[in-house]
Amino acid sequence: MGTTILVISRAAYVAIGAWLLVSIATEIAVAEQDSPEMELRTLVEEVELVVSADRKEIGISDQLTLRVTVLTPQGRLVAFPNISKNLGPFRVVGHTSVRPQAESDMEREEWREEYLLEADSVGEKNIRAMTISVSEWVSSMSVACRLLIRGVRDQADKCERNVNSDMRELPPETMMVKTPPLTFFVTTVLADDADITSPLEIAPPVSLPKVPTPLWFWALCAGVCASVGLLIWRLLCQKQEKMVDIAVLGSPAHLAVLASLQKLRQEKISEPAAVDAFYVRLSQVLRRYALWRFGISAPYQTTEELMNVVASSKGILAEHRPFVGRFFRHCDAVKFAQHHPTALSRCNFIDEAVTFVTVTADDTVLIPSEEGKLS
Repeated sequence: MGTTILVISRAAYVAIGAWLLVSIATEIAVAEQDSPEMELRTLVEEVELVVSADRKEIGISDQLTLRVTVLTPQGRLVAFPNISKNLGPFRVVGHTSVRPQAESDMEREEWREEYLLEADSVGEKNIRAMTISVSEWVSSMSVACRLLIRGVRDQADKCERNVNSDMRELPPETMMVKTPPLTFFVTTVLADDADITSPLEIAPPVSLPKVPTPLWFWALCAGVCASVGLLIWRLLCQKQEKMVDIAVLGSPAHLAVLASLQKLRQEKISEPAAVDAFYVRLSQVLRRYALWRFGISAPYQTTEELMNVVASSKGILAEHRPFVGRFFRHCDAVKFAQHHPTALSRCNFIDEAVTFVTVTADDTVLIPSEEGKLS
């Protein structure tokens, strides 16, 4: 189970890494595309006006982003023209504003209006100059009072003035900055000489250009396929291991015992504790076989009790009495006397056990359903 989780984790890491690479490449491409195609700068005394657009030519179904930015020293109030639904020949479908924060350590403040525009017709489109006012603050005024002087009447209840100030005082000096006229071209998908009034014939099918598949896509597919393949292989191996451990219900007893002996033969043992556990399982396999095949309660008897029963037995078990005694005494020597047999000795004993089970096998002796799984 731990190996399966490790394989799944590695596959997830590969997929996440590929996704990050694709995301970074996409962000770089988008950043390159976001650079404005048009940018006009105007400097009037200490005020800088920047007008930028993401393109000069758009399709009839595209959108145009227009930004008007005013950079001023601190202590200035910038008033942009009130634009609601239309900006020249364009429809305004989106509008955002950026204002400087109330408390800022920046020497210059940024005021920006951004418009998302759409065109209703094709051709050359002109946006006339817009007038933007830049005023200085008066120390006795709040923002609401400054707006109130400029004609925004809904700020009257918010105006907080110094008691020594007078609403009749003249407003501070105001500078007017005009944006340059802008020209854009709106194109259509139709040809220049297309006649939209006459019916058109159905054109024959054309082949679409083949877009080359990027290398990262194939690398990602290869990584995912390899991860899925490793996962399936691991699950199949685990299923085969479980099938070896579980005897088929209703099958002859000697087949289950031989399968368990074969599994024990393939185990690699290095530590002394593992050797003891190995011989415990090996002894249990033969004791369970003695119960199934000969009706001896070997799993619940000591070795001496078992040998007394074998000594009084008759038939085919009596013919293999020397092997049975030698086998179980050898297992007891490993378990209780700290005997450490060699790997060759273990293999020889397993071979003798396989021979004993094969010679004494009886196809009519089936495994009971409650004991279909060897311990």
